[in-house]
Amino acid sequence: MDNSKEHVIRDNFGWLRESVNDHRQIEGAVINKAVKLVLCDKPSLTPMESHEIFKSLSGEFYSLPLFARFCAELTRSLKIIDENAQNLSPRLTVYIRNQLADKAFDVFSRQFHGLRAIYSHDFKSACEDVYYDRADSCILPLESSADGLLMPFRSMLMKYELKIAAVTKVSTGEGSVQSIALVTGGTVDSFGNVLEAYLPSVTQNDLLSLCIAVSEIGCNIVRITSVKSPMKDLYDHHISFTSDSNSLSVLKYFLNGKYPAHVILGQYKN
Repeated sequence: MDNSKEHVIRDNFGWLRESVNDHRQIEGAVINKAVKLVLCDKPSLTPMESHEIFKSLSGEFYSLPLFARFCAELTRSLKIIDENAQNLSPRLTVYIRNQLADKAFDVFSRQFHGLRAIYSHDFKSACEDVYYDRADSCILPLESSADGLLMPFRSMLMKYELKIAAVTKVSTGEGSVQSIALVTGGTVDSFGNVLEAYLPSVTQNDLLSLCIAVSEIGCNIVRITSVKSPMKDLYDHHISFTSDSNSLSVLKYFLNGKYPAHVILGQYKN
């Protein structure tokens, strides 16, 4: 390569680095301005309202990863992370008695000291016992290594407003493993390192941006199960995230801002 071509290439690389640095500085300025606006003028804004303000301020620079960085800065400043933390302590659970459920209960009773069990004749009745406060929790199968996510039971979580509090894997003795959950009525373990969420009606391109955005928060996606939505070119997604509890608090704020129709299915320790 002659010296003139090498000089041109070096100049182009130098211009590219400066352009990237300028872009990052602009993004940083947008985030700082939006955070200050929310903190100084509108501290009681909902996550969805914060998202609309941030989207308006960022203009052509708006992206999901940038909004995720804004959520991280804002939640740290508002101290949302520590204020919402709580542990769960269910005392009474209900389940359909069988060999797999008995093994799962043994695990859960060691995790939640003092947990007692009563028995039900079907899953619908067990879920209703929790929904109507006749029990603190119930035990449901949620996933199988042979069949994947068990969607009818996932639907029960949303219908009865139940949250996954703990999960254990139990061998069926037939070469497959079943993931069985202890689910509670409406609260989550804010100290858990796994977050399960349902995001309806999301495009595949938006899902790709979401994957990049959660990495900005410090979260990982360990599983995505997508089901075609009745709406054209849209999909419903069951997503499992992992991280420390602080980062998952940021993730929940992010999801509340960008995806108001989402449902948190649970948060638990793995």
